[in-house]
Amino acid sequence: MLFSSVEFLLIFLPLLLFVFHILREKGKEQYLLPVLIVGSLVFYAVWDWRYIFLLLFSVFTNYQIGKYLQRNPTKLILTLGVIVNLLLLGYFKYAGFLVDNVISLGGSLTFEAPILPLAISFFTFQQIAFLVDVYKQKITITSKSEYLLFVVFFPQLIAGPIVHYRDLQPQFSQLMLGQLAPSFGKGLAYLAIGLGKKLYIADPLAVYVDPIFLAVDAGQSIHAIEGVVGWMGYTMQLYFDFSAYGDMAIGIALLFGVTLPINFNSPYKASSIIEFWRRWHITLGDFLRDYLYIPMGGSKQGWLKKYNNLLITMLLGGLWHGAAWTFVFWGVLHGVMLIVNHLLNAVWQRLGVEGNKLLKDVGIAITFLGVSLSWVFFKADTFTGALSVFDSLTQVGSLSKESLVQFKANNTLDVFGAIILLFQALVIVFVFPNSHRLITLMGDKTVNWHDRIYRMAKHPVIAVCLGGAFFFLGKELLAVPSAEFLYFNF
Repeated sequence: MLFSSVEFLLIFLPLLLFVFHILREKGKEQYLLPVLIVGSLVFYAVWDWRYIFLLLFSVFTNYQIGKYLQRNPTKLILTLGVIVNLLLLGYFKYAGFLVDNVISLGGSLTFEAPILPLAISFFTFQQIAFLVDVYKQKITITSKSEYLLFVVFFPQLIAGPIVHYRDLQPQFSQLMLGQLAPSFGKGLAYLAIGLGKKLYIADPLAVYVDPIFLAVDAGQSIHAIEGVVGWMGYTMQLYFDFSAYGDMAIGIALLFGVTLPINFNSPYKASSIIEFWRRWHITLGDFLRDYLYIPMGGSKQGWLKKYNNLLITMLLGGLWHGAAWTFVFWGVLHGVMLIVNHLLNAVWQRLGVEGNKLLKDVGIAITFLGVSLSWVFFKADTFTGALSVFDSLTQVGSLSKESLVQFKANNTLDVFGAIILLFQALVIVFVFPNSHRLITLMGDKTVNWHDRIYRMAKHPVIAVCLGGAFFFLGKELLAVPSAEFLYFNF
């Protein structure tokens, strides 16, 4: 059940909101957590009910380990808890990858890789962070129901953000407090913006991008124009798909009065790769820094150890995204770029030009180029496929009028449509404010707009009109079904 699907927008979400808000208005606080828990488990079970038991096993096991750590914060128990989580993730996500590599080296193993359970990468990292925080006595575990909802809360369960118990638990314990109007209005705005990004930019770009990468992974060569469309098209598709999910997750959570952390903040406007990782998948970057890079020593043991830690962290970050050598290589690329960035920062500091506007503008262009080219390895299933895209890009400079005419005659790619869509995407990325800034501006310039939205949504006549509008939206969604969010695969 996708956030952008008819079933979610017209059935699941309205029903859950109706029950939640009725209970809240009647003061039935004791039922709010159970309703959200049941709704979240139903949401997950719709994908594949068999793995609901794996999810609950993971939650129950980590809760018990956490309770023990709270009473006896021993490093041995923490280590065992982390190992249990990693073994679970390793079996389902990496066992098949390991066996395939053993076979490729001449080994003889027979193993049928299990189907990857949805969201296992996210809820595993989330619970590892929970155990570490309990061990460090940063948090105090309250009730089982609050912990269960912390893990399974459906807006963030499938593809993040990676949330912390210390951030969500206080909100779950105060669901009855305060007015919901401000968060409800902002939630609808975030949901609408995310839906627009998904349906009108990310999914249409997939129509151009997917056939190109399928072709190169199958060993076919592509034209220079296809290479450009594949490279830049995926760069924009991933941006709008991931930011759409982030907006919709924040928006849906706000409809229930819960605030999730921002996970995406105009990363293509970053002036360095260091800044990029402070803007892209922010909660993953924070997790890798706080629970991997710093425990390995961070930057406290000399420059050589610092860069080694950076490289290992990004390598494992790449592997977290997927069980393939292309993801590992992508992670190493980013590790190398981070090291170069730190070295350049030291040079600029010595020259006294740190913060120079020209350097910043050039940095934005170079960072965008480096990040976008690295996405080719992120998208391609094989190295030969990725290299085929790069090979096609080297031919851009030698394009002639004759080759363009020949390409148009022998290829079905709608070049004009792709260019128009890419142009729109680039303008939105580099010219327009992002969703968080846009909604902040709306709040600055419009007094109590969220209160009016909330009151209107509760009015019977307006509710009927909104229902009619969503009905016609549903018909459009049925005509053009939404594609799965890309980060669901990781």
